Parts: sequence; structure tokens; C-alpha cells
Amino acid sequence: MSIFVFPDLWVLLLIGYLIGSVNLSVLLGKWIGKDIRGVGTGNPGASNVYRNLGQAFGAAILVLDACKALLPMIIVSNWYGATHPPEIGLGMAIAVACTAQIGHCWTVFHKFRGGKGVAVSAGLFIGFGVIGGPEFGVNNHIYPIIGTAGYLVGIRVRKPGMAMGMMVLLSVPIGLILGVSGEILIGSGMTTGLFFIRRMQDIFPFWSHTSNRWFLIWSVVMDDIVPGQILVGRRG
Repeated sequence: MSIFVFPDLWVLLLIGYLIGSVNLSVLLGKWIGKDIRGVGTGNPGASNVYRNLGQAFGAAILVLDACKALLPMIIVSNWYGATHPPEIGLGMAIAVACTAQIGHCWTVFHKFRGGKGVAVSAGLFIGFGVIGGPEFGVNNHIYPIIGTAGYLVGIRVRKPGMAMGMMVLLSVPIGLILGVSGEILIGSGMTTGLFFIRRMQDIFPFWSHTSNRWFLIWSVVMDDIVPGQILVGRRG
């Protein structure tokens, strides 16, 4: 049964989008009197907050942004899982979490210019393990552990954006190797696609200004940097 036959799904998708659209980094910046969009990379996300406003603020934004996806997944999964087959609850939870990621990346409150969705993606992957119960296979619990470990390594070497970028892009192959459920594989593909589209949006304005385009793609997709910063001396 398709999850899209449920009329209230569309209301939940809208709620998920609006939750994701609340940019907590911008709100934090206003609270402390500093616009996060005007410092560092200008990205209103956890990595930029971590580098420019302090580790404590960065960690707080990371957790809160991750909860944009994680909490709706738990609520929706429990709500529908109680009265429908488990795969329906899982599918609807993943769909709502993906709209939260869309809202974070293209927020209606800031002219559709939001963060890059790294922390929200992390929340979605953690959600796979939380709501992907035994009926979906034990590897569903191993899956987010691998992703979380990669992210913690990234924090340790001060490259969290790169670490999560690698985990997101490798999520589908890792899922296939582990044999996770189809719903989780689809969710992984969706969050990977959204992650890549958001990063490519930063690349396109600079595409014609460099001959080393593979370097441009790698640098922007794999880390939280401003494309213009890497083009100095690379115009060909």
C-alpha cells in the first residue's frame, strides 16, 4: 500500500516542511547579536556556528537541527505504526523527515536560502535506527551507528561537513551491503539527492569561472566552504 493514499500525509508533509524551515542558527545569531550569515562561510548551519560562535553553540545547533528530522520521525512512526502495518509508519515518517530537510535547505522564512542540511540528514539517519525495529532487520540499527561514528570523527578533525557529506553520499551503497529495508534505502536515496542538490546550488554560479570543475565539486560537496574562496588562482 502506498503512503500517498493517506490524505493527512499532505498535512504532515507541510508541517514537516515548516518545522525544517525554522532556521535555529539565524535565531541564535539574533539572540547573541551576530548574524551567522555574515561570518565565516555565511552558511546558517551547525558547522559555521561551530567555527565562528563557539563549540557549545555549534553542538547545540547540531542537536536541535538533527531533531527537526528525528522527532517528527518518531512521532509519525508511533502514530501510524499503532494502527497500520509497520512499513506504512516507517514510510510516512521518512517522508515527513525529508520534507523537514527540504524546509531547512530552502526555508520559506528566508527567501528559500537555508542551510545545507547536514545536521538534519544526521537526524534522519539516527531515526532509521530508532524507528527501524526488529521487523525490518537488525542491520537497520547498525546503519546509523556507522554514520554517527563518521560524523564524530569529522568533529574530531574539525571537518564535520566533510565527514557527513561522505556518509550521506555513501549511504545507499552501505545500505545495500548491510541489506537494510527498502523503505530505509529509499529514504537514504532521497536525503542523498537533497544533500547533493543543495550543494550543487552553491556551485552553479561559479561553474564558468574555473577550469578545475572536479575540484570545485569536491570542495563544495565535501566541506562547508564558500565556492569563491577556492577559485583564487584557479581560473583557467
